Amino acid sequence: MDDSVIYIAAVALPLLLLLVAAIADIYARQDLSWAKRLLWTAVVILLPYIGVAAYYITRPLRQPEGKKYDDEVARTDATVDHLEALKERHESGDLDDEGYLAAKRSALGLEDGTADPAS
Repeated sequence: MDDSVIYIAAVALPLLLLLVAAIADIYARQDLSWAKRLLWTAVVILLPYIGVAAYYITRPLRQPEGKKYDDEVARTDATVDHLEALKERHESGDLDDEGYLAAKRSALGLEDGTADPAS
């Protein structure tokens, strides 16, 4: 078998597939501006091995549709702040034990009483 056929089958074809997949992914991403898309395309084409590896290493993970990481963090931060405020009110005597546990259940979405959150 000719060496060029082995090279094409073992090196060039997989690299070409990775290049096409990387470029398709670059243009499918909505979080990149057009300038960044063009820059990544140039890097991937001009530095095939290093460019593809750099792109896949630095690329952020995809978020599920309709769910944004920042929204989740903000919601979690607000819940933590609310729970801390409830604890302070309970320790100062503004909330009795039953009111405190009911407010915690409500804040954590456990209003049906199936679980008892730890104090």
